[in-house]
Amino acid sequence: MAERMQYGENDPRHHTAKLKQMLRDVAAHAREDVGKVSDPKAQAPFETTAEVLTGLEKAYQDFEDRNERAWKAFSASPQIMDSRQLSNSSRTASRTAAWSSTIRTMDM
Repeated sequence: MAERMQYGENDPRHHTAKLKQMLRDVAAHAREDVGKVSDPKAQAPFETTAEVLTGLEKAYQDFEDRNERAWKAFSASPQIMDSRQLSNSSRTASRTAAWSSTIRTMDM
């Protein structure tokens, strides 16, 4: 919360700080729930939720730090980025697709 106080309401970091904390809290809750259920089909989405939310938190942090190549390319030249520049950001989508495929396989 102190991190949000540093920045004005119109600064994106004011809002990303709160979102990052919310994502951390929900990811931790999802990971706790993995240990509370014994059904692997139920555990998989909880763990995937935690992974996806952790990835989103990292995306916000990278935005703040301007670490990701995509953020650097965008801030240097405000143009539409091609898929190669965004490939690192698509890892989360790939994990989600793999999880969905795994669940469908488990249902068979």
